[in-house]
Amino acid sequence: MDEPPKNIWKQLVRLFHANESESERAAELFRECECSEYLERPAAKLIGCAVPLIADFFRRVSLMHSPESPVRRRCDTRWMIEFDYTLVDIRAPGCPGTFPRAAIFLTTVENPGDYYSPA
Repeated sequence: MDEPPKNIWKQLVRLFHANESESERAAELFRECECSEYLERPAAKLIGCAVPLIADFFRRVSLMHSPESPVRRRCDTRWMIEFDYTLVDIRAPGCPGTFPRAAIFLTTVENPGDYYSPA
């Protein structure tokens, strides 16, 4: 099985090019997320965003933040008692269809650390 690309959002932006309006909205969401560390909007509203807008938002996030887990090199699970975190099953929100829509849901979780299980 091939490994996913290092920056999948850059590739998704090429496939789903945002128009000017979507790009401006992605920039607005990015600024909000940078200030609050999460998006203070209803998840249902964000899930309904166009895929090009979501891809553009996450492309901006990926330029500013490493996708690598801060606990990746930990040899054991003690980090789970040292940090606050949230376990999220991205299938649970019932969002129709796409990985980008599930990903935008995760930005509504107000927690300093989120752990995403590979299912």
